Amino acid sequence: MDSPAGEGLGRLLEVLALCASRGSLYALISVGFALALGSGGVLNLFHGSFFLIGAYGAYLAAAANLAGESPVTRFLATLLVGAAVGALALCYHRAILRPAAGSWLRLVTVGMAANLLVSEGFRAYFGTRSASVPPIVDGTTRVGALNVPTQELFIVLVAATILSALGWVLTRTSWGLSIRAVAQDPVGARLVGINPTLTLAITVALSGLLAGLAGALAAPTRIVRPDM
Repeated sequence: MDSPAGEGLGRLLEVLALCASRGSLYALISVGFALALGSGGVLNLFHGSFFLIGAYGAYLAAAANLAGESPVTRFLATLLVGAAVGALALCYHRAILRPAAGSWLRLVTVGMAANLLVSEGFRAYFGTRSASVPPIVDGTTRVGALNVPTQELFIVLVAATILSALGWVLTRTSWGLSIRAVAQDPVGARLVGINPTLTLAITVALSGLLAGLAGALAAPTRIVRPDM
């Protein structure tokens, strides 16, 4: 029989593994939201729905057997789902966010209405039943005395890689410097040849891609349902 100290350590490791996985997902979601808000002052309350759409995108890809059985093909399908949500975010920016950008009240109202429309649309189509998605990477990995689902560790690895790459892009590339310039002074950025509208559109698309990717990565570890 395990000692109380051993059981306590096992529970602590379990909590830490869960926090690392969930924190990685929240980081992907929040970084995208902060990029859109910081670069253009756009309060995109529809951002959470990009996460939901990404999760259902992963479910539909798995249901149609588009992801295959290989971890490589499943991960590629996950990336494609994220890219598709990014394209949707670009369309949402052009049709909804851009016309309403001058009024925070309109942004809040439109965002809440769009969220409700999406969640009710999924509920009408899928009903109240929940759905499950097979993991990208099967099995468990032993961490100390704890067996952690490999999918959870995979989420941490993917999020760390993406966020590190994003940090490099924002600090080392001309596009990243353009985003920071628009965030600091849109008028000044325009005077030096930067197009704030285009920069914001690309930023919103990137934020949607990150949220959609987070949803697709989270789908195998959670129950996919309209209120997730």
